[in-house]
Amino acid sequence: MTRIGGQESVEGLLFDWSVAQPLPDRALPVGLLSSEQKAAELQRVQARRAMDAAYEAELLMALADDTPDTLDPPPGHPGARRGSWAPDTELPGVSEFFCAELAVVLNCGRCTASHLAHRAWVLRTNLPATRAAMADGVLDEPRAKVLADVLAHASSEIARQIEARLLPEATRPPTGRLRRRALALLLELDTDAVDARREDAQRQADVRSHPSHLEGMSTPAADLPTPVSAECLDAVDRLAAMLEADGDPRPIGELRAAVLADLIRRPWDASTPPSRDPCRR
Repeated sequence: MTRIGGQESVEGLLFDWSVAQPLPDRALPVGLLSSEQKAAELQRVQARRAMDAAYEAELLMALADDTPDTLDPPPGHPGARRGSWAPDTELPGVSEFFCAELAVVLNCGRCTASHLAHRAWVLRTNLPATRAAMADGVLDEPRAKVLADVLAHASSEIARQIEARLLPEATRPPTGRLRRRALALLLELDTDAVDARREDAQRQADVRSHPSHLEGMSTPAADLPTPVSAECLDAVDRLAAMLEADGDPRPIGELRAAVLADLIRRPWDASTPPSRDPCRR
């Protein structure tokens, strides 16, 4: 709190009061709106969301500035993080513990906090015009995310060149077309950044299981290089076709799923430990 001569200043009191106020209720009575008014209100909500995202990015970077790495233990010393808990290198000068602390503030996972912080850093360092367009409510958040994702590993100079070419028309094309256009320009101007994107994608690869829309089913997923993924699918498809040719009456999709499960679990291999249900203790 701001003090002048040992006394709390009026500005400090007003600031503390404003921060403590509940979130404003801007909702309009939807039932009283015409179709045109509802459409206009939806557009206003999108603009407000972009402005809030720009404000969030500014807050994230300001908090990062308050958490420098000057007191971090050097690598290899007691207290330094190692392995999968090593600090993210995308935030130079910021404490290695910042993303873990940010995760507590945002009540989210460390990876999510790290991703948000990195995107905010890209917007401030590489794409200031994009962040300004978001703050003005001109560029929506999904399209800004596309630019930040594609240009995350480009140099500031290259990123701003691509930003200058794409931003004037970035509000019109679908996000998929905007991504393809940004990637094409990045490949044209900075092949090293494209290679860095691939390396970063491989570093973040993992295997996951997602709930399926089908009752009692789940979907396993693995992040793989595109050629490897194509080879895996081809192998599963050929083996499923062999089962179908041998007279298995199940649909081809069910056969593919069964083949994939057997290839991973290998129930015929007695040398491997039996699979267990990870939900059971």
